[in-house]
Amino acid sequence: MPTFRFILRTPDKVLHEGPVDQVSARAADGSIGILAGHEPLLTALDVGILRVTADGRETLWATGDSLMRVRPDRVEVLTDYAVTVPGPAEAARRLETVREWYRAARDTPVSQ
Repeated sequence: MPTFRFILRTPDKVLHEGPVDQVSARAADGSIGILAGHEPLLTALDVGILRVTADGRETLWATGDSLMRVRPDRVEVLTDYAVTVPGPAEAARRLETVREWYRAARDTPVSQ
């Protein structure tokens, strides 16, 4: 299977960079899967699980709101929060924490 370069970054650091086989995520308008050679795309990702497959091994990342830029030879995800999780149960727990952060931020009045 052809690979492509994947970069996951927050505003202050690169969390992962390297060749991967596939990236799957929850876009704002539905699930999306990316393979090498994908058409260029820019999409918003919801708070959710980012699945990255390399050499037959899947890594799960719990992520906050994100942007994903796809080119045929690389995918870049920029997010404000991401952490690797060992499995779906831990991912669900982490995602609930992230959603709580977003709700609290949304409900906090902006001081003038």
